[in-house]
Amino acid sequence: MPIVSYSIKQLNKLLVEEYSMEVIVESLKQLGCDVEDTAEITLYRCPACDALNDKLTREEPAKRCAFCGHEQEANFEKFASDAVVRIDLLADRPDLFDVVGLSRALKGYLELEQGMPVFACDKGKIEVNVEP
Repeated sequence: MPIVSYSIKQLNKLLVEEYSMEVIVESLKQLGCDVEDTAEITLYRCPACDALNDKLTREEPAKRCAFCGHEQEANFEKFASDAVVRIDLLADRPDLFDVVGLSRALKGYLELEQGMPVFACDKGKIEVNVEP
């Protein structure tokens, strides 16, 4: 099963309210998520492609880009630090595979939003004609 890491800062931004790591972890457990652990990560910027590479804070700084493959002897520039929660997800919950879906589920559990979401939908510009 995939283990997915979610930024607590990004999750709180989507929830609109600030929740502690403990509240988020307990809420995720109540939603049936298998929380692996929590960790502190450091983001490093690749000098070649500007992609952000993450490493656990206790690991060696990034020297090789996971996106473009650029490698150098000096450490990449530190960009930011963040706390993450790591969840072992089941394949039958693809709605939780990204931070937006996870925040939608948490909003319901934390009673920030209730009921089915309502989305605005305009008439499309594509017309399909089917002949027998």
